[in-house]
Parts: sequence; C-alpha cells; structure tokens
Amino acid sequence: MLENKRLTRNEMKLLCTGLLLLLMLKSTVGDVDSRYTALNFGNNHNNYILFRPDMGPLRNEFTLCSWIKSFLVYAGNMQAWISYAMNESSSGYYNEFAIGDAGNSFIFDTQHEPSLLPNLTELQGNKTWFHYCTSWSFSTRTQKFYLNGNKIGETTTPEGRKLGVGGFLAIGGDQDSYGGGFSWVNRFGGELYKLNFFSKELNASEVMEMSRSMCGGKEETYEEVRHIKWEEIVELRENRSGNVTDIDSGCDKDPYNKIWDLIRLNKKKFSETVKELEEANNQPNETTDELDLFKKQFKAVQQPDLIEKVKQLNTTNRKLEKSKENANRLTIELEETKERLLKESGNKTLLYVAFTLAGTFLLTTLLTCIFAGRHVLLKKCSCFTDTENEYVNNEMVPIPATPREPPNKRHPLPPAKTAEEDESVYYSDAFGL
Repeated sequence: MLENKRLTRNEMKLLCTGLLLLLMLKSTVGDVDSRYTALNFGNNHNNYILFRPDMGPLRNEFTLCSWIKSFLVYAGNMQAWISYAMNESSSGYYNEFAIGDAGNSFIFDTQHEPSLLPNLTELQGNKTWFHYCTSWSFSTRTQKFYLNGNKIGETTTPEGRKLGVGGFLAIGGDQDSYGGGFSWVNRFGGELYKLNFFSKELNASEVMEMSRSMCGGKEETYEEVRHIKWEEIVELRENRSGNVTDIDSGCDKDPYNKIWDLIRLNKKKFSETVKELEEANNQPNETTDELDLFKKQFKAVQQPDLIEKVKQLNTTNRKLEKSKENANRLTIELEETKERLLKESGNKTLLYVAFTLAGTFLLTTLLTCIFAGRHVLLKKCSCFTDTENEYVNNEMVPIPATPREPPNKRHPLPPAKTAEEDESVYYSDAFGL
C-alpha cells in the first residue's frame, strides 16, 4: 500500500523549473526552427543560393565551417559547395575562393588538388555527415584545413593579397563568371548544415570543440565574430535557385538539445539586456564627465572675464544709484521752484493788471486833454493861420471871398480881455462848459 508523500522544497523547485522550461520550449519553438534545418541541393547544377553579403569584416582573416554530406564521387572536376566571385581577377578567374567536397580548393588564383588532403577524399560520396573548417589570415599568409576538428593540412597564399569585397557568394555551386556560369560538371549535389563565417582565425582547440557535436550550439558561443550565420542563410528563400529544399537535420528530435538551445537563446537576450543597461548606466557618467570638463574650461577661460564684468556691473550700479539720488533731489527742488514761481506769478499778475488799468486811465485822460487843447488852440489861432476858412462843428469850412474893404472900413477889433477872463474862457472851452 502506497503512503502519501509530501514533496520537499528542493523537489518542488525542480518540478517548477521543469514546467517553466517546457513552457519556454512550447512558446519559442518558432524562434529556433531554422537552427535545426539542413538544406539539400539535389543533383543539378542550377540548385544554389546566390547573394551579396558584406565581406568587409572578413577582408583580413576569416574561418569557414560547415557540416557536409557528400553524394557524388570526385571525377576530376570540383563539386563546389561554396564559391565567392569578384568581377575582376588578375589571372582571369572570377573566384576569390571556392571549396569542393573532395577537398580541392581555390583561393586567390591558386588551386589546391585533393591530393593535398587525402583524408577528405575518403569521405566523398559516402553520404555521412562530416565537419569541415578552413581558416585564413593575411598576416600569416596561411590557409589551414580541418576535418572533424583535426588539422589535416595548410598552404601559403600570395603575398599582399586580401579578400575582395562586393562579390557574389554562392552556396551549393561553383561560379565560372561573376554571379553565374554554373555548370553540370561542377554541381554539388549534397547537403549542408550550420555553415558559418567567423571574422577571426579560430585556433585548433576552438575548431575541435565545434566539431564534437553536430547538434550542439558551440557556434553561438562565438556570436560576436559569427558574421554570416546559418539560420540567416536558410531564410534567404528569395535567393534560392532551382530545387533547394529544407530537410530535417535530426537535431530537433532531442529535447535536451532544444532546452539547451533555449537556455543559450535566453542567455543571449539576457546579455543584450545587460549590455543595454550598462550603456544606459554609462550615459549619466559620460554626461557628468562632460559637465565637469565644461566647468573646468569655464573656470579656466571665462572666470577672469566674468569677474571683470561683475566689477564693471557693480560700478555701474553705484553710479546709477547716485544718479537716482541726484534726480530725486532735483525733482524736489523743481517742485519747490514751481510752487515759488506760481506764487510769484500770481502777485505779478495782480501788479500787471493794476499797472495796465492805471496806464489805460492815464492814457485816456492824456488823449482827452490833447484833443481838447488842440480844439481850443485851433479856435484861438484861426485868425492868424487861416482867415479864409471858418470852423463849423469843429470842421473847417471855406468862407466865400468878398471884396476887401479899405482898412478904414474894416470892423474894429474887440477890446482886449484881461488875463483872468482869458484863462476862464480856455478852461470852459476845453471841458465843454
């Protein structure tokens, strides 16, 4: 009879971890399918993938690795599974490099026959997977060859020659012209898996680790230098020619491999997130450093000028305050002067009016006296000045001429008046009495 048993804390942790991994596996299957896809190129020279990648990072050194399954036997021609062609070449060949499944290769106008790599020719046409790598470095002028992790040969490349850029890369075929010239005798007719270009020359131990398992993920540990990736090649469906088909590599049958693949995938995402956080954390530090540098530059260059400007500003402020005080004092004095002038102008106005009235009165009186005196004088002097005219209503009227009488017939003169009578007559005439 079975007894009820409680799970320990560690067992609960293991169970939760397993469930979590299963959920991750189910939710991310679509993300890893291309990692387990191999490609079959069929027995036809028109079956290939042609594209133009950026070869700049591979110009000075590179490593090319792939899992290969060969179906054809070498018959004197190169069954090339990869070729890279430029538009021009010094020897008339277009390929910068090309590699066949029998070990024959071509790099920088130099061809290497399978006899250099006897171990590789034994695997041709046996329809089994094998791991192949080749590395090259401009600095050492050496191309090395690896079979299943073991170095099987090397050769020297021309001096001063670097890998060209801007050419066509063909997977599964040999180019006899720039981006074309595929022929029947050079058909590949095999299968490829995990073909990757690395932008560095991997050493022997790194190549050995990569070759230990076809379903392992050692290639992804070199993610920073994995320049051309297999999963990206698989997705170049529009660049496929002929009958290039996806096949199952068999690696997706092992859940262990998938779980580790998911762990690597999430580790990669975690590393990217950590990198982004580090960059975001460094930004404030960089900004702080820039601010400190600006402060130093400001103190070294601008501070003396600023101090001088501040001194000038303080001097100007003091002058302005003094000017304000003088203005206020002048304003007060102006107000006082204004009030005083108003008072004085009021008194002057009264005097002006009084003098004006007095002057008017005097002038009137004077004029009256003048006119009255003139009338009297005219009357008194008419006999001496104008005997032929007389005055009627103060106007002079001519007297008609009469014959003069002899002196003895003239009217006698009136008797002379005394001084008192003469003065009374003057005043009575002057004032109209």
